[in-house]
Amino acid sequence: MKPLLAVGMSLTLGTTALAAPFIVAHRGASKDAPENTLPAFQLAFRQGADAIEGDFRLTKDGAIVCMHDADTERVAGTKLVVQDATLAELRRLDVGKWRGSQWAGTVIPTFDQVLATVPPGKRIYVEIKSGPEIVPPLLEQLARSGLKDEQIVIIAFNAKVIEAAKAKAPRYKMNWLSDFKKDQAGRVTPTIETILATLAACSSEGSGSAGSSAGGGEERVVRLVTYDGYALPEQAAAAFRKKTGAKIEVVANGDAGTMLTRALLAAGAPEGDVLFGVDNTLATRAATGGLLEAFTPSAIGSVEQSSRLPGAMGKVLTPIDRGDVCINVDASWFAEHATPPPTSLEQLTEPVYRDLLVVPSPVTSSPGLAFLIGTIQARGDRWPDYWKALKDNGVRVRPSWDDAYNTDYTVSGGDRPLVVSYASSPPAEVLGSDGRRSEPVSTIMADSCVSQVEYAGVLAGAEHPDLARQLVEFMLTPTWQEALPLSNYVLPIVAGTTLPPEFQKWAVVPETPRTIDPVEIGRNRDRWIEQWRSIME
Repeated sequence: MKPLLAVGMSLTLGTTALAAPFIVAHRGASKDAPENTLPAFQLAFRQGADAIEGDFRLTKDGAIVCMHDADTERVAGTKLVVQDATLAELRRLDVGKWRGSQWAGTVIPTFDQVLATVPPGKRIYVEIKSGPEIVPPLLEQLARSGLKDEQIVIIAFNAKVIEAAKAKAPRYKMNWLSDFKKDQAGRVTPTIETILATLAACSSEGSGSAGSSAGGGEERVVRLVTYDGYALPEQAAAAFRKKTGAKIEVVANGDAGTMLTRALLAAGAPEGDVLFGVDNTLATRAATGGLLEAFTPSAIGSVEQSSRLPGAMGKVLTPIDRGDVCINVDASWFAEHATPPPTSLEQLTEPVYRDLLVVPSPVTSSPGLAFLIGTIQARGDRWPDYWKALKDNGVRVRPSWDDAYNTDYTVSGGDRPLVVSYASSPPAEVLGSDGRRSEPVSTIMADSCVSQVEYAGVLAGAEHPDLARQLVEFMLTPTWQEALPLSNYVLPIVAGTTLPPEFQKWAVVPETPRTIDPVEIGRNRDRWIEQWRSIME
């Protein structure tokens, strides 16, 4: 489990001295009863818990139910997406029998029902899993529950939810949650600066404090909306700040696919000023729906034509960096097991490589989608048969690159010596080892490599469009481009940029990676993903 951070609106963390441990039953007494059900919550209080914690989502017809996952498949055996289902449809499911016959017939409880289980003097931690749209009905039900304000704590990973709830009901205690993630170099995100900036955004409107409007001497901020694993090149950012007087603030919104989906939902009223991290596989989605405004930086001529997007896409998306998605091979593992490592996609279906490969899902991960498209280009119309063979040979699919590389890959302590990652991962192994390694452990399977380009664009409706344009322009300067290899383990897009010695020594640049036509991807992406899901899920 990744470490979690629960940050209170008052910027204090657990400073109250307690005479005894304060016990919160996570999803109720979930070790002994079906999680997030009335029996679990009632049992928790009988076992002596001081509080319960439950997860709450909004249904299609506006009800609030207690459910951790976005769908019901894990706990009911039947897959209904909560936000697309009615309360009646959800209440027909049995969410108890998976934990034993004694719990058969247990149904999904409503928010009102869960609140009613909380005795006087006890508390409930309400974790909101939906977006800000759940806040008004949730606060209405809390108000009529009869619980005292001090019995209620609202928590959420979505800072916008906390901001909305705090604005409407500041009397309740609220906590913003965040999970820590580690990139290839061992850096942990979010940084303390990101945490403090998010807290400030939550509390500035939520607390209703005076002086929240910008004063004449307040520093300007340009917000860069990107994916979780992105690392701001700090020295380059400092140079931009010196030049423009504006600080770059990173708004990290999940993997690249999740980031783009959230940006599209907020089109016209964006969370930031610049969008970065859209790649070839997502370019057509980003270029539609009025998400981005047209802007072409003056330095675009320094970018090779092959990396630029055609037509309308090229008017709103600027290439910033490039890399190659490739299968990484733990050479030491294969040497220890006296097994020759695979050198082609075809070999991955052979019995000798059974249960050795882990890939990120193309549904939720951009490198996962790039790898899928690479196999489609390699196998043509026969690609579904190839994935069926991979499935039969034990391929493991993980939700994100972080899960696949940092959890399952043997170099990171996992049990899979083959992982879909990047050609730049070998230098990252050395640079992120704190001196424990002087040479990379991984090699690259060249036959698997797919070229990937990342783009930036100015968000339509940005609060600071002038700064947004300046930032995209600055991303093509030598100062920014030279910082990319060691900050994000990617290659600069501007021809002739000097690479650091570590990259010159260890980075692998495939001679003939497969290339992705973004127009073709735009026409077929959704169909390909659904075909893949029908095979693998």
